[in-house]
Amino acid sequence: MTDAQGPPPMPANKGMSTGAKVGLGVGIGCLALVIIFGIGGFVGYKWVKGKYDEFVAEFEAKGFKKVAGQALVITEPPTEPTYYLGQTVNIETDADVELGVLAQMAELSGTHTEKVYFRGQIIKIKKDGHLMGGLDVQCQVIQNFGTIEGEVTGAYQMREGE
Repeated sequence: MTDAQGPPPMPANKGMSTGAKVGLGVGIGCLALVIIFGIGGFVGYKWVKGKYDEFVAEFEAKGFKKVAGQALVITEPPTEPTYYLGQTVNIETDADVELGVLAQMAELSGTHTEKVYFRGQIIKIKKDGHLMGGLDVQCQVIQNFGTIEGEVTGAYQMREGE
């Protein structure tokens, strides 16, 4: 005997279930977010690194000596133009040379006869701080509780304490 009908019919293709569609959409969305955040993080890193390199090059072009650390407390007067690199920099001494600071937060005490350069977020000139040579900044906030005799140049968002 032969079967004249042939093979049994294939079931109709129903497509993906609603749960599968939602799962696929969520997966693709998560992958897209990871890619977007990865690209954003990379671009942000490159921008910050570029600014950091720009500031370091500025100080090195002026012939400044580099002193680096996480949290610096400077109590000895520098004898040559110096820039300090750290998360926090606290200068508690007088200086007769130009100084640069590249930090998130800096605090200055003492008398500074030459220009002070600051690149970071907040610079605080303490009550006994006296900047005779002026201040050049690229920062968010200048907190001045001391004296700035020279000109304040550069860019900042807020100046308080005067």
